[in-house]
Amino acid sequence: MGHNDWLVIDSCLEDKAKRSVALEYLETLGVDLSSAVHLVIATHWHDDHIVGLSDVCRATASAKFVCSAAMTSEQFESILATWRLRSFLPGGSGIDEMDAIVQVLKNGGAVRASAQKVLWSRNRPTHAEVRALSPSEAADLAMILRFGEAAAQASATTLSRRVPNIVDNHASVVISLVVGDARILLGSDLLVRTDRNFGWFAIIDSFSGTNHYQAYKIAHHGSSNADHDDIWRELLQPEPVAALTPFVRGGKHLPTDDDCDRIRRRTSEAYLTSPPRTQRFRDRNPRAERLMRRFTRQLHSVPSRFGHVRLRKKISSGNSNWNVSTFGAAAKL
Repeated sequence: MGHNDWLVIDSCLEDKAKRSVALEYLETLGVDLSSAVHLVIATHWHDDHIVGLSDVCRATASAKFVCSAAMTSEQFESILATWRLRSFLPGGSGIDEMDAIVQVLKNGGAVRASAQKVLWSRNRPTHAEVRALSPSEAADLAMILRFGEAAAQASATTLSRRVPNIVDNHASVVISLVVGDARILLGSDLLVRTDRNFGWFAIIDSFSGTNHYQAYKIAHHGSSNADHDDIWRELLQPEPVAALTPFVRGGKHLPTDDDCDRIRRRTSEAYLTSPPRTQRFRDRNPRAERLMRRFTRQLHSVPSRFGHVRLRKKISSGNSNWNVSTFGAAAKL
């Protein structure tokens, strides 16, 4: 955000050291983690978004932790409590990471993100504002209900090997970041719902003004169920700079070839942090490979190479263009 003001949104782990990529990056820049990071935001609880975020919370002592109201509800706490009772079993969908974050925040607590809530702002030397655009009240209530159902299921299934896997993204936190004349939309994993009280339509219907976003973190790894013409027409300026992260798990990968074609039709300035492709699994030990194939449906090697897309803009020079740099496996789409 300029002037040594920082925020961290979600987390993943660096491949070799298994440390949060955000911590590695900020330390490389010489950022004072204890004072310069103002917000740590968990857009939702899925492990591909928050693994390592508890370490970020520990390192950023003065930062406020932000998540949806659903993730601070009694229903979600019931799921965490169930997981603690079975701590020798695997967690799921970021439940273990959220439990670690709760332990870090014992004496603090979380700021609840909700639609149109300003999470942080400053007026000088350059105006800056971090605002949540979601979840809507209806989405939070729906997610709390879903957590309640999952908690009851987890309590009833005493022999379950893991807590229920909650795949819904009703309450994903979409972030609006404005610094001077720069406007960035960070799409989280929010999906498009037919009910306009939920998802992207709730954001679009509440959007007012002509100041469209110039840069966009594409929602839900570029998938079609998180994309709609109205997002690009009503919220974004023509030909925005856009970036997305892939998702690879087993035989599933996002974005698909059709997703990539659709995004390229929307903007010629789209970037990907790494190619979303699995590779055929090979083990140097034939006996080990035969054993693994015997007890699994599919085996794939998930590419460990990932990259970094950096977007920069000179705020002081008026309507300057965005400067895009790619590192590692990142490339233009």
